Amino acid sequence: MGPETEKKWQSARHGKANLKEFDQHHHRSRWWRVMDPVHRDGKDDITAVKLLQDSQKPLAHYEYIIVGRANGELRMISINHELHNAWKIETHFVTAGENIRSISVNSAQRPLHDLRSPASYVAAFTDLVDHFSAIYSLLPVGCGRFLAGGSNHSLLKVFDMRKVLKDLCCDSSLNHSSPKNQHATIIDPNSTDLDNDRRDSCDWNIFLTDKGPNTGTRSDTQRVSVSPVYSLSSPFPYSPTIFAGVEGRVIQLDFTSVYDRFPDPIFKFGSKRTGRDHRDAVCKWDPHHEAMCLAMYEQVRGSVTLKQQAVVGETGVEIQGWDERWRHL
Repeated sequence: MGPETEKKWQSARHGKANLKEFDQHHHRSRWWRVMDPVHRDGKDDITAVKLLQDSQKPLAHYEYIIVGRANGELRMISINHELHNAWKIETHFVTAGENIRSISVNSAQRPLHDLRSPASYVAAFTDLVDHFSAIYSLLPVGCGRFLAGGSNHSLLKVFDMRKVLKDLCCDSSLNHSSPKNQHATIIDPNSTDLDNDRRDSCDWNIFLTDKGPNTGTRSDTQRVSVSPVYSLSSPFPYSPTIFAGVEGRVIQLDFTSVYDRFPDPIFKFGSKRTGRDHRDAVCKWDPHHEAMCLAMYEQVRGSVTLKQQAVVGETGVEIQGWDERWRHL
């Protein structure tokens, strides 16, 4: 992404590279598949992945990935950017066969987490509708929210921590207070109003299953519909793009409005046409008709309502205060 990638797209457009590596926003996307035939499904599953940052890489033109498995295997592999399927194992780590649940990369030999609290935890976040399901993955978003991947139905939850953090920072008796409980709240990522009554009483979760017209053409739809959200990642803390790993797929989520005349600068390349014209929205955001139509449920003051996204460019009755694609079911 960025000016350098735009230059590569311009070269590709003039026949000097492969244009298929770029999406409609001129973002370059390349995929590698690393498979080891000796591993057994269900016993040697990948349970944790960590991608090294640029400052941590031994060589700049390689990607370095630490992979942990349920059988206790922990390896670092490298992938060459310029060669197809060129990967190798760089390091084996000793784990004594312990199941790998998460991976943290730190320069210190014994990383410590300073909680500054005598309590085992200071806040609990609970989804009032789906509170029995396990959480498979977590991802902080900015400095006030985090995403949680559920254990079934490809369910993605977003929790807003800002009011809880505000209460904790203002609580002079923090060291003696009991942990605070907070229900799940998903809100407009661009909003800064913390006193909105609807936000305080509203919970909603998103199903990462396509409900659009092209659903029947995909053979793995049933597997995805019951899958956990195994992993969540983002290019940087304030990125509008999130990647979610489910059964047999990696789903890209862009938090933006397809009718926004001034979208996030990350989407400035590609077609410049956008705004309220629905044909322009299709050209800009979904030229290949691949955008998913997601469903969600919202809890407001004890009642649950269902909503679903319309296809990009479809006109209809919009819901006040919501992105233009959402419709009541």
